[in-house]
Amino acid sequence: MSLQFTGVAELMKTIRDISEEAFKEDVQLTGEIRNAREGYGKLYMEVVETVKSFYGKSFNYQVSCQIENAQYNLDNLGIDHPSEMEGQEYMVRGFLRFRVTQNRYVIELIEILPSGKGAIEQRRKHILSKLEKEGLYPVKQIESLKELENPPLKIAIMGSPNTRGISDLFHNIYKSYILPDFTLYPVSVESTESAGQIIEAIKKANEKNYDLIVIVRGGGGQGGLLYLEDEELARTVINLKIPVLVGIGHTEDKSLLDLVATISRETPTAAGSEIANTINYFVDSVDELTDRIKESYSELFSEVVESLQKAFSDVSDYGIDRYVSDYHKQLDYFRRPFLSIDRRLEKEKNNIDKKERNLFVNIEELFYGIRSNYKTALKTSRKLSFKLEKEISKYYEAVQARPFDFDRLISQKHKGFHNIINKLESNFDRIVKDKHRRLASSKSTALLLNPFNIIKGMAIVSDTGNNRIKSIDEINKGDMMKVTLKDGSLLSQVKEKHRKKNNHKGDLKKN
Repeated sequence: MSLQFTGVAELMKTIRDISEEAFKEDVQLTGEIRNAREGYGKLYMEVVETVKSFYGKSFNYQVSCQIENAQYNLDNLGIDHPSEMEGQEYMVRGFLRFRVTQNRYVIELIEILPSGKGAIEQRRKHILSKLEKEGLYPVKQIESLKELENPPLKIAIMGSPNTRGISDLFHNIYKSYILPDFTLYPVSVESTESAGQIIEAIKKANEKNYDLIVIVRGGGGQGGLLYLEDEELARTVINLKIPVLVGIGHTEDKSLLDLVATISRETPTAAGSEIANTINYFVDSVDELTDRIKESYSELFSEVVESLQKAFSDVSDYGIDRYVSDYHKQLDYFRRPFLSIDRRLEKEKNNIDKKERNLFVNIEELFYGIRSNYKTALKTSRKLSFKLEKEISKYYEAVQARPFDFDRLISQKHKGFHNIINKLESNFDRIVKDKHRRLASSKSTALLLNPFNIIKGMAIVSDTGNNRIKSIDEINKGDMMKVTLKDGSLLSQVKEKHRKKNNHKGDLKKN
């Protein structure tokens, strides 16, 4: 049965009503801009797409669009005249309307963004030019996180949950010797709300004492990057005092976010590797520092011993060999604590290798012991120096009449001895205080690094010898294994082994 209408007007109104009912939500599409023009404060244009048919013939599909505040939108796009949009690709978003009196569809736009490479580059240059005039660009960037004063042990991560980008980032962060404490701020990175959500997440993270903010995106199309070409987002990143690492998964060119971040990497995988490598670099530096302190301490001690021996040799010609011999024995006693330091350093270093999680605690105990022994040895050395000075003064009058200037010799050697002692005390105190301060700070951070508090549902699988199991090839059917959870552990027996077909990793069927 045919639909009956009283006339054309009723038909047009019916089409309008049906269209409004069918398109309640806004529509979004990308196409080439043609016939862009300005009038009555509005910006008018046609969005066109050319499609080839099966027979090779091309057809043009187009829809009319308009948006309020023409000058504001032109400035936002970084162009001076609508004609500059001609032939460029843009993404438009708005509400589809049917104009009854004009008998045509029009999209009343609420947003227009560059989509083609040329349009995106033009808008980016416009934003960077504004930032440069305000003194906000170019920003100071670094080549590696190793240039930071401290390792990034507290990190704010911003990205879409359950995406390949987040998975790749975490997979590489887990390669670090010490797992950092991180917080995930779920945000959209490929929608019109992306910039606003990231800005809000950055503001929340800025209120906390994070070492690093990471923004990642992965697994999406190249066109999704246009949502991150946002001026307000760029300003927010520039004004942050916290370093920002960007890994948004592209290789063709730099995005606006790459240009204003502290450091950028092409992919989330590279970003995760950068974090892990930096943490491992700082941990390795602790071992190197221990060796340097040991070497420096030995050199200073050798200088003291050499100076004392030379002083004893100079005064032996004046008949006080037996006193010097007594003092030499006492110096041997004084030397014993220093020799024990070498053995204790080696012992503590072995404990560090065996107990990786207690790295900073053991080193702190080591330096407390060194400082205590040093103070005891220094006190003994000063007593010996005072006693030697007193004994030598008894013989001063006896040799005063001799032509040799014994007074000058004793004064020089005594002064040299005290200079060496003061140098030893000053250098070692400075080293110990500085490293104690750094290790105390790292200690409080490292104690918080518990994988069970970071990721819910996590378990660690190991054999009965507490060796971690990473693959089904490391355990056999019938073997016992230990499954450690947050609130305890389970002892299980392997009944069956099933290997996954996609990535050659398998699951263990447990008893």
